[in-house]
Amino acid sequence: MYLTSIANKLLLIRLSVLMLIWFGMQLNAAAQTVTWVGGNSRWDLTSNWSPQIIPNSGTNVIIPAIGGQVKAPVVNLNAMGECLSLTIQSGGSLWVSNDKGMTIHGDVTINSGATFTNDGTKIDIKGNWTNNGTYAEEIYVRGQSETARSNVNPYMTFSGTGKTIGGSSTSTFSNLTISGSITLNSKLATARLTKNQVFADPQLRVTGSLDPQTYLVTLASGATLNPFVIDPNATIYVKAANYYSNYNLTPALMYATSVINYASTGDQTIESDISYQILKVSGSGEKSLEANTTMMSTTTDVQVQVLAGILNLGDYTLNRTPADGKLSIASGATLRIGGNKSFPGNYPIRTFEVNSTVEYNGTAQTVTPLTSPDYWHLKLSGTNTKLLPGPMAVRGDVTVSGNTTVIANSAAALTIDGNLSIGSGSTFNGDGNTHTIAGNWINNGTFNPGGGL
Repeated sequence: MYLTSIANKLLLIRLSVLMLIWFGMQLNAAAQTVTWVGGNSRWDLTSNWSPQIIPNSGTNVIIPAIGGQVKAPVVNLNAMGECLSLTIQSGGSLWVSNDKGMTIHGDVTINSGATFTNDGTKIDIKGNWTNNGTYAEEIYVRGQSETARSNVNPYMTFSGTGKTIGGSSTSTFSNLTISGSITLNSKLATARLTKNQVFADPQLRVTGSLDPQTYLVTLASGATLNPFVIDPNATIYVKAANYYSNYNLTPALMYATSVINYASTGDQTIESDISYQILKVSGSGEKSLEANTTMMSTTTDVQVQVLAGILNLGDYTLNRTPADGKLSIASGATLRIGGNKSFPGNYPIRTFEVNSTVEYNGTAQTVTPLTSPDYWHLKLSGTNTKLLPGPMAVRGDVTVSGNTTVIANSAAALTIDGNLSIGSGSTFNGDGNTHTIAGNWINNGTFNPGGGL
């Protein structure tokens, strides 16, 4: 027993030593911070850093104010430049002119009075971008004759997930790709560059998702590139009161699965200048058409998705030309149809989730009989008559309100799995049909069992 106890103690000591060694290795493997102290501009010299480590993917880099013996760093390598994070302090500057590109695996902070210049380099930012100073881009041009000139345009990609672009300064890029999920905390812009009679046309390409919140994205146009592109399965959000308060240009190129999502927590107007591929409505409040609006996509995805809030068509149409459309209304969301309009045309495939609502809210309207699926909740409001032309099944409630007269013609028997509520000032003419109601009968208006056309 005594020998066993000694062996156990020795084992515990060995395990403790191994744990200390492992913990020390983890500390060494943790991110290191280096500060630029360069007597010359070479990024790849250990003597230009304190401590003397050339930045890599695990290194946080600080560029202090430049002056005296400290020269401004230049990334001009035969290999890709990289660091974990980058902070340029007031008075500091960084010039990146590297044909292999540069990747910053974390955050970039440009302080007030600091400058970051992209000279014809592809830079990938995986973290947050905070620009309180100056970010500038130039075309890399070498050689003056037309035959000898070598030109490289600057490119910037934001590839992080759940990251932000912000700061007190507007960040302006020539060729910008959003491949991650990016939220704006400041204004964003693109611009056409020129240098020595060489031009770089601007482009914003979204391959991931871009949420501008209420900030404006100001896009410039050029002669050769589409200024605004939404790639397949990519999403741009509209969070301002209308599209043009978030983006000054409509997309020049979209694909069958490109998404525009009106996602504010308040009321919004849906822009009719755009031929939508996939239109989503989320957030809360009403999202209202401003005019007849076109859906173009031939995708097998759902082209119109009411995810939350109210999609208010008003007295306008949201029809498709091909008769293969798909439309879905999520639980708690509403599709509101106004004017004298009926259900949007050419959507044979519909999804009405539990507690979704279709509301006919206009003047004289014919309620479109739908099956497979049936309506969930059906609201009949507004003014004038709402004609029920044929038999219908409603899986939830039917609510009649406003100065509305519902007329069920001779073949329009209703089967309601929920309640039927007739509000004050409203009339329901049953035309002698047998209507089946599984829930409650709530009549604060007028019910004419034999009243029809």
